[in-house]
Amino acid sequence: MTFFAICKDDITPLASNNKTCVQTLEGHAQNVSCVSFHPELPIIITGSEDGTVRIWHSSTYRLESTLNYGMERVWCVCGLRGSNNVALGYDEGSIIVKLGREEPAMSMDANGKIIWAKHSEVQQANLKAMGETEIKDGERLPLAVKDMGSCEIYPQTIQHNPNGSKCQFGLAQECLHNAQDYGGLLLLATSSGNTTMVNKLAEGADRDGKNNVAFLSYFLLGKLDTCLELLISTGRLPEAAFLARTYLPSQVSRVVKLWKENLSKINQKAADSLADPTEYENLFPGLREAFVGEQFLKQQGNVLRPASEYRHVTPNEERNVLAEAQGFVPSETAEEEEKERDVTPPPTAPEPIVPFSVPAPSPAPVEPVAKTTEEKAFLDLEEDLDNMDLEDIDTTDINLDDELSD
Repeated sequence: MTFFAICKDDITPLASNNKTCVQTLEGHAQNVSCVSFHPELPIIITGSEDGTVRIWHSSTYRLESTLNYGMERVWCVCGLRGSNNVALGYDEGSIIVKLGREEPAMSMDANGKIIWAKHSEVQQANLKAMGETEIKDGERLPLAVKDMGSCEIYPQTIQHNPNGSKCQFGLAQECLHNAQDYGGLLLLATSSGNTTMVNKLAEGADRDGKNNVAFLSYFLLGKLDTCLELLISTGRLPEAAFLARTYLPSQVSRVVKLWKENLSKINQKAADSLADPTEYENLFPGLREAFVGEQFLKQQGNVLRPASEYRHVTPNEERNVLAEAQGFVPSETAEEEEKERDVTPPPTAPEPIVPFSVPAPSPAPVEPVAKTTEEKAFLDLEEDLDNMDLEDIDTTDINLDDELSD
């Protein structure tokens, strides 16, 4: 992409590409008379009638420096290719200034390894790779240059250790902790395989409101229920529904209900269009198999293995949980058993239930049985007396005088 700069009778020069304005450079007090891209350095130089020359970073468009030599208005700016010299033309004369330094920041060790900074890019080369060829004085060395990446700042000095680097993870952890760099702490904890650190980081990030880091930490620890509750508590109900559909199918109905309740406050029609997978299984094929897979993984348990066993563990992307769960019969939970007991009708003739671990009761003694017989006879007598009609008794055969004389 080609960029060009525009100056006009205004205090704001423009950095633009072929179609649109990319950036407006604000800072001059009077009209801008000249602007130039430096041929070597990544800077933009602007001159104005206010007598100042401003230097801007061509990538970030940040003001780097302001030059004012008191020579009235600036009319022209020019840079020389292959050099850091810049010529400035004023009302009262011209001046040449050098920006930065000609020699780059560099470092060389006893083994012939050279590291230097070319603007913001860091490069390296090795003199030992040249062999025993003879080089004349002043001749350019045929080095194989290797790029090491770019730096966010312009390096002024560079030093490197030829013996390698010394790892101080404890110091790095302390620095990241003081800077509250949760992303760096997560990278350090996962790279070192420190489960305790990941767990503490998850709790700290959750407490401080760093929800993304907390979710990722809990997810790496296999705490899917905590991840789901974190999404629900932060109002990310659509994400919670997709997480439940993928990893916790038994929680889909609850999450979808919460999602519909929350969405109904904004758009009732959209809320009504959400289908509960447990009620519309025809719209969600494989849901029953997902239930079995969830129970299968739960019974296997969340085993945290050391990082050294990664070679013996099948990656998740290569596993087929449904194929592994074939033939698996999930055990009924207490909730399902209670639901079945509520649905089953009560028996017509209840019988005493004997616990499985308690032996059957011994035969009843004789006395309670006899007592029960007497009670039964007494009840029969009472029933006969209640049914007796005294008016129907025939008294003709009874002689009261004979009975009294006896």
